[in-house]
Amino acid sequence: MLKVDSSWFSPTSVAAGNLNAYVGTTTLASTLTMTNSVSLVNALKVTNAKAALDVTGLAGSQSLGYSYLNHANASFTLNADTNTLTQDVSDGGHDFSVFNIGTADTTKMASVSVNCFSGNCAAFKLSLPSYQDLAVGENIDFGAWLDTDKAGIYKASFAFEFSDDSAVGATASRRQNSLLFNVTGAVAAIPEPATYALLLVGLGLMGTMARRRQQKDSTD
Repeated sequence: MLKVDSSWFSPTSVAAGNLNAYVGTTTLASTLTMTNSVSLVNALKVTNAKAALDVTGLAGSQSLGYSYLNHANASFTLNADTNTLTQDVSDGGHDFSVFNIGTADTTKMASVSVNCFSGNCAAFKLSLPSYQDLAVGENIDFGAWLDTDKAGIYKASFAFEFSDDSAVGATASRRQNSLLFNVTGAVAAIPEPATYALLLVGLGLMGTMARRRQQKDSTD
């Protein structure tokens, strides 16, 4: 009975979610080479109606390779992996940039989502530019400002979620890249009308007293 074991013919399967690097667009390629030799059982002559062949030297090898890209890496600075930024916007709106940092083997950075998860979320506004496929070394600019005139001290924390390029790679291997943006701001209290009135009265009294003092000095 001939027993065939062909398990080594099939590539080993690896779950995409377990890959250490972001898989690129190249299709997995399998190469299989085999060699064999055939010899007669009876090297002198064949006397039986059914000739018997002895297959020897069967050998095979298989290789499997794939191309990959590193995950996109969002950062608030170009020359370092900076994942947290804190800004004070008390004196008006401020702009800040987000970069995709890495090497030539780093995938592009795709969509972004923003979520305010703590603090005075409604007191701030963010500008979110539209972009696609941010390559390594490129940046996008955001803006943040206070959106209230009510006196007080405000702060909030936002989570920025960036994703790997959705056009390439296995879906399960794509990753979200998070940045933390902390923003603070203060609005000074505006004096009430009654306060202005008292201030004007005080200034008037000071002016009257100054004039009387001048008149007294001139009569002496």
